[in-house]
Parts: sequence; structure tokens; C-alpha cells
Amino acid sequence: MNILLVDEDCSVRSELYRFFTECGHEVVEAENGREGLVKFYTIGSTYFDVIVTDMVLPTLSGKDMASRIKNSYLGSQIPILAITSDFENDYKVNNDSPFNLILPKDLSNSKLLDFCLLMAKKSRSPMLYREA
Repeated sequence: MNILLVDEDCSVRSELYRFFTECGHEVVEAENGREGLVKFYTIGSTYFDVIVTDMVLPTLSGKDMASRIKNSYLGSQIPILAITSDFENDYKVNNDSPFNLILPKDLSNSKLLDFCLLMAKKSRSPMLYREA
């Protein structure tokens, strides 16, 4: 699975990058929303199976980045998972939300990976699955 990981916190990004790559997945990192958007379009919107982003980002919020991606032709089908440290206020996904799922930032890495795999499988490829 190819993951675009966007988070301004270097330690969170490093931890998730290491975990995802050790599980055999490809990860492209970005430290803010604008960089995430640039990488999404320059690497190629069809490359990514899922996007994992923090909601609060410098230069361009995770929500604004996700909205721009969802409003693009090819980005409309890519699942975007938001991770947030203010889960109680941010967890509701409504029809106006660009996120497919909002998760707490303190969720275990393996649970986050499970959600990524599930969302990617539902949106695109029937051959994505997690081997035990």
C-alpha cells in the first residue's frame, strides 16, 4: 500500500513512517498541508492508496488539504484518514467533511494501519489485505 503521511510533528511522522515501512508499505512524508498537496500532485494522484493527515497543520490545514484533494477528479476516490489530538471535538464526520474517517492520535499504530488497509481496500483494490 502507498501512503501519503502528513503531520507537522516530526516524532509522530517518524514513528508512523518506521512502523508502516516495517510492515512493508511505501510511505511519502510531508510536514504541512501545502507540502502534502504538492507531493500528492507531483508524485501522482493515482500512486497513493490512502492519505493519513493530522487535522491541524501549518501553512494549510489538514481539512483544507483534504478538501482540495477530494475536489479534484482523481483525488475524489482516495480515502483520507484524519488523526487528531482533540478527538472529542473533531470526531464527527458529516457530509461536508473531506475525511472518510477521523481517528484519535493516540490510537495504536497497528489499529491505524488496519483502518488504512480497510479504507484502501474499500475504495480501490480488492487485493489489499493485511497478512498475519
